[in-house]
Amino acid sequence: MPQIYGDVLTVAVTLIILLIQSNKMLNHTKISTVSSAIIVLLFVQFLFIDYVIGFEKDSKHDRMMNNAFRRETAEKSRKAPHLYVTRGNNDVIHRERDVTRKQVSSSSSSPAPSPSSSTCPTNCTCSSPEHWKLVLNCYYGHTNVTSLSREINVYLPSVARNFTGLMIVDTLLTVVPESICQLKWLTYLDLSFNRFITSLPDNCFTRLQELQHFEASFCELTALRTGLFANLTKLQSVILRSNRMSSIEAHMFDNLINLRSVDLSNNRISSIDVHLFANLTNLQRVDLRYNQISSTDAHLFDITANLPNLRYIYLSHNNLTEIDTWPVKRTQLINGSIIDLSYNHISRFTNSLGWHYDCNSAPLLSPVIDLSYNNIRHLDDLLRGWDITGLYILLYSPS
Repeated sequence: MPQIYGDVLTVAVTLIILLIQSNKMLNHTKISTVSSAIIVLLFVQFLFIDYVIGFEKDSKHDRMMNNAFRRETAEKSRKAPHLYVTRGNNDVIHRERDVTRKQVSSSSSSPAPSPSSSTCPTNCTCSSPEHWKLVLNCYYGHTNVTSLSREINVYLPSVARNFTGLMIVDTLLTVVPESICQLKWLTYLDLSFNRFITSLPDNCFTRLQELQHFEASFCELTALRTGLFANLTKLQSVILRSNRMSSIEAHMFDNLINLRSVDLSNNRISSIDVHLFANLTNLQRVDLRYNQISSTDAHLFDITANLPNLRYIYLSHNNLTEIDTWPVKRTQLINGSIIDLSYNHISRFTNSLGWHYDCNSAPLLSPVIDLSYNNIRHLDDLLRGWDITGLYILLYSPS
């Protein structure tokens, strides 16, 4: 801008000098030198303003174009980490943020990656949707199970050190690859949707001393081996829903002092051992919905089981026909308990625990005990069965 301003002033001064030198011509036309100078200056000013406005418009246009370009570039950069480069056999060779954490050029001049320890198994995808988690998904596309297991055992040790979480889903695996058992730093392991895995290995997960979350849902598990989670003192959640298990070994969760949540829903479990959850002092949630449980021991969830933080118990959609007083005993100790016993066949209320409630008893601490959709014919059956007198009850009957 300063250079433009100087050029215009130079033109103006030059014109004025010429006017002064041609004084005779100005006198002849009876136009004063001063008036002519003013006219020239106005003319120059007009040109200057027009030029500056045009310059500003061009500058504004350039700025808009630059901003649009920067936005487009930023958008492409944002999306770039999610782009994959695949081989003809659908192998994931690399992406901008590769699971090997290396930047790999995709130009034609670069040699194609050789089959090495950093190559994702054939017909599978390997991605990292979160910086801490590696996801290996085969979409049931790898038909050679032996080869797939071998490729996984080669691939995982080369890349998994960069992650603390691992998901292997939608494969035709029939056994858990040994390489998983060697990833001692894992805190999160999910083996869901591997519909040909019927059992979990011995002496495998016990080596994963940092493990906090384990899931193997929607598989074909029929049983869990004794000691499967032995000494995993950091384990906080176990999710094994939608399998084919008919029973759970009595000491499966022994000494899991930090266990907070257990989900065994949608299996074929018919009975639960009275000691299964005993002394899990940090346990907060148990989900046993959609099983075939016909009875539960009165002490399973009673206060004698030493479960001081257990607040959410889900037993709906089972085959229960009777229930003892443990639900109301718990609600005298734990505020806001939710105990779901709906969609069973409960018609009988027992009191083997010798519990009694009257106006002098400790109050129930805002519980929700759901007994809807059962075979209860008379409220008096519940009050007499549980030895309840002098209790205000709010009843809700779903329409």
